[in-house]
Parts: sequence; C-alpha cells; structure tokens
Amino acid sequence: MTGPRSSSWDDDEDQDDWNSPSAQDDSPSGQDDETGEPQEMLFTVTNPRGTVSVTALANGQPVHVELAPEVVDMPESQLSEEISVIAGLATQNARAGQHLLASALLQRLGHDRTSTLGFLERELGLPSPDAVLAHKAHVFATRYANDDWSA
Repeated sequence: MTGPRSSSWDDDEDQDDWNSPSAQDDSPSGQDDETGEPQEMLFTVTNPRGTVSVTALANGQPVHVELAPEVVDMPESQLSEEISVIAGLATQNARAGQHLLASALLQRLGHDRTSTLGFLERELGLPSPDAVLAHKAHVFATRYANDDWSA
C-alpha cells in the first residue's frame, strides 16, 4: 500500500474545477479508477522545521503522524506538545475543507453564497478556509518566531 494521498483545499488551482470534465466524470462508486481503492480526502500539516507532520481525515480525525529522525533530540513533553499543535492545525484544515466542499455544493444547488457561508460558519461551526489559513499563519509566526528554519 502506498502512503497517504492528500488533497489540499488551499492549492492555487483554477476555481472552475467543479465544472471541469474530470470533476464531473468521477467514478460513481467513489473509487479511484486506477487502483479501485476508495478515494479519501486527507489534510496534512507540517511544522516549519519539517520535523512533525500530521494527516487528518476530512472529518478532522488525525490518522497519521510522521516524525523526522531529529525529533529524538527533543524532550518528550516538547515533542508531545508539537504533535498536539500540528494535529490541531490539521484538524482545522480538514474542517475548512468541509466548509469549502459544502459551500461549493450548496452554491451549485442554487443557494445564496452569503447565507450559505453564514450557515456553515454559525450553525455548523465550520471555519472558513481564510480563517484557518490566518490562524495557521499566526501560530507559525508566534510559535516559531525564533526558529532558524535554514538550519
């Protein structure tokens, strides 16, 4: 089995992907046409040092933690906290992915954009992709402000 495949909601790809032929021709069974395996959306966040990566399912549940060899030099409490912070960011990415997909689907069904976004954020508690990206930027800027990432 190969490693996790991930889909990222913050890629800078064309926003008209919902109307592309490849998006409309997806396998109705929800399986990958090449491998026959079920498709799943995965959301991965890696810390700026590249030492901790956490992958979450679309429901936000973390399912995979990848650690670089240099984490053996970290105190256990620091490593635990780092995994927890990165897992929280991966969960938020997944929830923003739910927001993005639900928003696109509801708008495609003819629902008003403004009321859809309000419903998703206030009623369902799904954070917007912009809010999650801003939070992630804040966490990275404050938590890793003194890190020398080139080291």
